[in-house]
Parts: sequence; structure tokens; C-alpha cells
Amino acid sequence: MGAGARRAGGRRPVAVHVYSGLRREARVVVGADLVLLRRWTRDADQPATYSGLYPADEDEALPRVAVVLTGADEAEFQQHWFGHASELHEKFDRFLDDRAGVDLAGEPFRLIDCAAPVDSPWRAYARRGERTRGSDRAVEHYGRYPGREHLPAALAGPGVRRTVAVLVLAVVAVVLVATLASRPAALLGVLPAFAWMAYLRRKDRVRPESPGVLGRAALAGVLATAPIVVVEGVLSVAAPSTLSVAGAVFAAFVVAGAVEETGKALALRSFRWNPEFDERFDGIVYAGWIGLGFAVVENVLYLAAAPTSGAYVMTFLTRAVLAVPNHAIWAGLSGYALVRKRFDGKGAGLIEGLLPAILLHGLYDAGPFLALALAHQHHASVGVQALLSAGVPVAVTVTGMSMIRDRARRALRADAAEAARFSAAAEN
Repeated sequence: MGAGARRAGGRRPVAVHVYSGLRREARVVVGADLVLLRRWTRDADQPATYSGLYPADEDEALPRVAVVLTGADEAEFQQHWFGHASELHEKFDRFLDDRAGVDLAGEPFRLIDCAAPVDSPWRAYARRGERTRGSDRAVEHYGRYPGREHLPAALAGPGVRRTVAVLVLAVVAVVLVATLASRPAALLGVLPAFAWMAYLRRKDRVRPESPGVLGRAALAGVLATAPIVVVEGVLSVAAPSTLSVAGAVFAAFVVAGAVEETGKALALRSFRWNPEFDERFDGIVYAGWIGLGFAVVENVLYLAAAPTSGAYVMTFLTRAVLAVPNHAIWAGLSGYALVRKRFDGKGAGLIEGLLPAILLHGLYDAGPFLALALAHQHHASVGVQALLSAGVPVAVTVTGMSMIRDRARRALRADAAEAARFSAAAEN
């Protein structure tokens, strides 16, 4: 990158990329560029600072939608960008106008039309030397919606996706309303998930995500319940009875574990090009909120099905302490594997986290399912049934918490180290 290699007035030059177009187009193009930018900065050992400005409406267009500052001096960046959100439009325009279309090294701004994006320097770099490090996937989706190339054009637009999401949400809402009409107290099932959401948000307090994107993540988890329930229903019809050992294992690892964790992982995958998804810890945060969004619906349905008040209380307590946080934990394992591959080029990506998530989820459900099956066949004592029903879920929960805590610490350390490197480069 020529501009990034030179100095101007003793300061690090700033290469400015100005994106124009609709928000729905700019978000994808900028997100793909940032993935490749991170790879370039890592390999070139150069600092990078970036920010963006988007219109509020998906279909709203601005002449200048976003700017990415690469190889930027942190002080220069803060001088032009730090301030209240209400000032961002003014600061954005003033920055671009003051520079008169050139960066600090005299290089012209790169103007990118998000409806027909041109090559970025990072994309060209990826083609030259990064193919073995997994950036082909980022390049493949450059300027396109993830999965769009596999869909007919009529089904690829945001209007169709929004309509499908609204229809699915309406179905979920109807089911929940019908459920709550028979047992209104089931609505309290949302409280444990909200409490764990608040806990996860506190853990992300250093560089927090916006409430809007977290809300969309939780909504994605809610929407995922509809196709998950359909697939689980189909598999349950064809599966052996859960009162048999084979049926209990199949229900635990395939019907519950594989289907639910895959559904949450696919929901997470739809966020991977979001420009706010720019840190390793974000993978755990986004995945956790998706898992908790799914847990909201599941919790309400379980509580509504409780036959007695005593069963309701027991279901509420055990799910609040075990099932609800586990949905966030299992999804978080997939999230960490995704960001490990994305930011560090390590591991096999999403599948690397999905497999242990399915295993833990399957073990969690296998204990109670096997206890019922063995009791039905009179092959287990009361003590063995209690161990399977209670001991196995608790052990799985403790194991999962230990695994996600370790991954969260690694992600936070790596994010902090990267931020420190950028700050040190700016001071020098």
C-alpha cells in the first residue's frame, strides 16, 4: 500500500476510503474490507484505525456513507472523529472537505460505489498471498450478501429476507400468545434470559456493542426457533422412542444437540460481515445473545407445559441456573471458533466450535433422557436415575463454563493486545 509506506510532515499518512450507496450495501462491502484490512495489518505489522458512518434506514442513501482510515495515526483519528454522535455527520463532512480529497501523503481518496465495488488494496493483497490463510471466503463474498450467490435473484434482496423474517416472527409470536393464554405465568420465563444478557453485556463493558446490534442478535435467536422446531418435529417422527436407550441418545445428540446448535451457528454466521463485529470477544457476545434469544422462547414453552405448580417452580429454577446459560455457552463455543479463524487465521472455523457445542448439548440432554428410558425398562436404581438426571447436567454446565471462560479470557487478551499495539504505534 503506497500511501501507508510513506511519511508526510513526520506523521503517519492516512489512506481514506469513502463508500457511497445504500446502508444495506455499504454494510456488507465495508465489513468484507475490514476482514481483509485486519489480515494486511497483521502481516505488514502496520497499525490501522477505522470508523464508519451509516444512515439509519436500510434503504436510505447518503453521498458519503462510510470512511475507513488505514495506517492512521491515532491522534489524527481522534481529532477528527471523537465527539458526540450528534456531531458525527458534521465531523465526517468537515474531515473529508478539509482534506480536499487527498490523504496526508497526498494520495487521493479511494471512492467506492457499494453497488458495484472495485478492488480494494487488501483484496488484491489477499489474491496474491493470503489464499492459504482462509481469506478466499472473505474475497468471495466481497460486495455481496453471504449466501446470495446460491439463491435466485428474486430471493436475494433484503426486502424478501425482511418479509420472511417478519413471517417467521409472526408465527413465533402466535405460538407464544396461544401458550401464554393457557398459562400466563410462563411469561416469567423471559427473566432468566434477560438476566444472563445483562451479565454478558457487563463482561463486554470495555469495548461494548451497541444495543441495536445485540437486540438483532437476540431476535435472530428467537427467529431460529421456528425452523429448529420444524426440523426437530420431523426427526422426532422418524426417530425411535425416547423410552429406549437408542431413542434417548438419538433425541439428545441429534434432535436436540445437532439441530439446535446448528441453527444457532447459522444465525451467528449471518452477523459475520457486520462492521461492528470487529473483535474476537464479539464472537462470544453475539453468539451468547443468539443463544439467549433462543432460550427465551424455549423457556416459555417449557414453563407453559409444566403440569403442576411444583413442577413449574422446579422447571423455572433448574432452567434459570442450567439450561438458559448453557444455550449461551454452547453458542459461544461456535462464536469463539468463528472469530479465531476470522481474525487469527487459526482453526477450522465455525465447525471447530460447533462439534464441542453439539457434544456438550447432547450430553446435557442424554442424562435425563437415559434416566427416563432406564426407569421405564426397570434397569436403573433411583440413585442412578438421580445421577443421570441431575449429576450429568450439572457436570456439563461446569465443564462448559470452564471452557467458555478460558476462551473469553483468550479473546479479551488478544483484543487488548491488539488495541495496545495500535495505541503504541500512534504514540510513536
